[in-house]
Amino acid sequence: MTSSMMTSMHTLKAHLATVESEVLALNSGLKSAGPRARKALQSLKDSAHSMRAEVVTFQKDLPVKKRVNTKSELTETEEPLPEPPVLERQAADLIDVVVESVDAMTVDASAVPEKKKRSTRKNKVVTE
Repeated sequence: MTSSMMTSMHTLKAHLATVESEVLALNSGLKSAGPRARKALQSLKDSAHSMRAEVVTFQKDLPVKKRVNTKSELTETEEPLPEPPVLERQAADLIDVVVESVDAMTVDASAVPEKKKRSTRKNKVVTE
């Protein structure tokens, strides 16, 4: 870690200690510790955000490991697979497939049950 990240870490620890002391004071009944605790939490958040940016910058500056070229290793040890055969369909075959699927989707009208008519309360007469 760089020295700036170490100072940021010490700053975070200091803010956390401040938050802890203010929360303890608030817990003991001191109402004025509430705003101080919120202020310390906000400064802790800001410090954490800036340290996060430092970590991202540090990480981007690290050297990148290079990958081994697997294609050259593959061609030296194994033969490539042959190309798959191309399947060709006749236009008439495609039309038959479409017609069969449409026939399968049609529904016989006699197989559909009729809806029952609902009776409404307006039409009913109550007899006693």
